[in-house]
Amino acid sequence: MNVDVLVASRVGGFATLCRAAGLADARPGDRVTTVLPGLPPLDAEVDYVAAHFLGLRTDDALYRVFGRDAFGAPVSVVAHLFAPDADTAAVEAALRAWLDDVFA
Repeated sequence: MNVDVLVASRVGGFATLCRAAGLADARPGDRVTTVLPGLPPLDAEVDYVAAHFLGLRTDDALYRVFGRDAFGAPVSVVAHLFAPDADTAAVEAALRAWLDDVFA
């Protein structure tokens, strides 16, 4: 992974990531479409928002963004893929590349 851990750990990393995804003003219940390079558009519902957490739910996945920058750790993204034919390696590679770009 090439993510600059120091940059991703700085206070404000969570807000930076939310802005990069076009989700800075997301509220629970909002329908959003997020485009991340290397993935099809994510048509999702915002299912949870807190000061240091953002949750998105698609028809076949949950995406979770953890604002661990609040306590000096790098911001992280977790994808829970439920489709039986989900290409987990491709999703992981796309998310890593996107995070590398955001926190270069």
